[in-house]
Formats: sequence, C-alpha cells, structure tokens
Amino acid sequence: MRLKWGLINKLTGSCLITFTDRAKYEKQIVDIGLNIKNFTKQVHIPGYVRFVAEHEHLADNQYDEYTHNQHARGARHMKKHWEYSQECFDVIAEYQARFPEFIEALTKTLKMHKQIVSIDDLFGKKADESVIVPKIR
Repeated sequence: MRLKWGLINKLTGSCLITFTDRAKYEKQIVDIGLNIKNFTKQVHIPGYVRFVAEHEHLADNQYDEYTHNQHARGARHMKKHWEYSQECFDVIAEYQARFPEFIEALTKTLKMHKQIVSIDDLFGKKADESVIVPKIR
C-alpha cells in the first residue's frame, strides 16, 4: 500500500491515540508517532527530516514552477515544507511492515482532521485496545 503524504506527516510527528483503559476505567492517550519532527517546537532529527522555509535551501532535485501572480512572488516560489531522507522513508516502510492493519486504519481517519484519534475511530466500537495499540519493543 502506498502511503499518503498526510499519513507520512502524521507518522513522522506526534500521532496521538486515545482509548479507555479497562483496568483503570479512565481515558488514556498514547503517542505512537515516530516523533522525528515537531513543527511547533521547530525541532527535528537531522539526517531524517529537515524543514525548508526558503527556496535557497531546497534539495537540488526540487523545483517548483509556480507562475501564478509571477510579478508579486517571482518565478520561483516554494512553500515552507518538510523534506524527508531515504533513511526516514526506510523507517516508515519498516513501521508500515510491522503494523499494516494500524496503518490502513489510520489512513481512513485522515479526512477527520482530528489531533487525537480514538480507537473507535480507527477500528469501530468492537475494538480491543490490548491487541490494537502497537507494542514497541
């Protein structure tokens, strides 16, 4: 399955999942994202991802032929964005291989635009949290 950019953005940052802990009868929130970047804190792990704010810092293979309103912005216009390295994509591919059901369910929730997704949003009302929440060793 090919991943959507919204999902890559979510996985490389903070990806919060909420569920009710049956033992404690209280709401729990877990972060299952890779946390290799954080836009708010403006931090990232060098070698995996970098934030590009100006076109002078683009990778050599990046060029945007944005020509709308050329006089106001110039012929080369690039929006602020994250650039991912091959090593980062390798980590994401491993994550996808280890947790394919979770990746598929999370992809379906992208249209909700929620900061915190519930287990019910991911897997429906019959979700069993002990099986679904990925256990990372």
